[in-house]
Amino acid sequence: MPVRPALALLIVAVASVTLVVMARPDGDPARSRLLVETPPNVLRACVGATTPGVTPARCPAAIPRGEGHWSRARAIERGGCEYLIDVEPGPGSGPPRARLFHLLFGGRCGRFDLRAAGGRWPAGGHIRRDLRLVGVGVLETGRSGLGPSVRPRVIRRVRVAGRRGLLLAYARQPLTTVHTGHLAIVWNEAEAGYAVSGHPSDGATRARAVRALRAAAAAISATTPR
Repeated sequence: MPVRPALALLIVAVASVTLVVMARPDGDPARSRLLVETPPNVLRACVGATTPGVTPARCPAAIPRGEGHWSRARAIERGGCEYLIDVEPGPGSGPPRARLFHLLFGGRCGRFDLRAAGGRWPAGGHIRRDLRLVGVGVLETGRSGLGPSVRPRVIRRVRVAGRRGLLLAYARQPLTTVHTGHLAIVWNEAEAGYAVSGHPSDGATRARAVRALRAAAAAISATTPR
């Protein structure tokens, strides 16, 4: 029996919507509202910061929406066994209710120890290749060497693609790390540790910022290591 023109158009429309949804980050329309396609300069910064076969590089196809267009991207840790990409917005007004205005993401060789102590992470105070997630405080007058470690507060445990992780919060002041004022998610995949961190926009609720970071973590997890 021939398909009526109206029915045929409906079938084509449904198929088109399905393909669009599948092409969105995670195939999830809700997450697609939180993420945008990763700009080419951000991908270049990520790819250029990693060493194939050494660093567990995951350069995501999508990142959270920001205030205006994401502009500058640079590697502030690179090579060896860790990489950390710093992404900042350019001039111009962003979308209403923007969630983040500063973004960091990266990875390292070796799994993170996700144990916490006293509501702070990491439990031991210091870790190697920490992706700058552990801050450094100011030394007392007359003292020399490194300042005391400043650990983020653990908000709760989360899941990233079924894997255990932590949601962390950093105080707005004083400045102890590039993650100061941020929320962050850390998790492990295989024998590597990953992190995504963002500074909530003024007026953005913590819940919206957390949703954006969780969507970003899922996008990173879905990326095949280079």
